Amino acid sequence: GAVALVAGWAARTLAKDTRIAAIFPDGPQRYFDTIYNDHYCHQHQLLDWQPTPQPTTLTDPNQHIITSWTRTTTITNPTLLRGAVPIRKAAAGIQPGNGSLEVKIPA
Repeated sequence: GAVALVAGWAARTLAKDTRIAAIFPDGPQRYFDTIYNDHYCHQHQLLDWQPTPQPTTLTDPNQHIITSWTRTTTITNPTLLRGAVPIRKAAAGIQPGNGSLEVKIPA
């Protein structure tokens, strides 16, 4: 739903001659027992709910706990954030078979 939500917002807010291309990463099979299931939708009160028509714009996403659709005008390099661990260092402790995902990083 997020891809369709953002594509619809972009189509409403950008110039009329703008072409919007939306790439959906998966098909409906994954959602057959959830959002395409009437019982599930009634049980989770999804049928009368409408998503926010536009995102909240944040100037600094690092200063907020994100709980809904947002966008930002500030792009942050995540490797420069306090407490960030470089991927090579983070992956060094991962071993196959210990419940972790094996990560191979090219040299």
